[in-house]
Amino acid sequence: MLLDFEGIMLNGEVWLNGQKIGRTDYGYLGFESDIAAVLRYDADNVVAVRASTGETGSSRWYTGGGLFRDVHLVVKDTLHNGFAMAILRAGQKAGL
Repeated sequence: MLLDFEGIMLNGEVWLNGQKIGRTDYGYLGFESDIAAVLRYDADNVVAVRASTGETGSSRWYTGGGLFRDVHLVVKDTLHNGFAMAILRAGQKAGL
């Protein structure tokens, strides 16, 4: 089971149920994290995202900040190439 972030601007960190599962320091490049070991199958799950445009040492213009692309929950069978996907949008409440 993967949690796939297509874009967090600019520096991003992600936690699932209080455990850090991933980070990025370049907002235009997405990342995914394998969450199978952290996911609670018998209770609610909490995803927390921190996005910052803080001190980067870059001379680039202000690009904005936050989740600016889709987030996907990707469910894969270890023996199959197919997958099912749920899309989470900013401001949408969803249970995992």
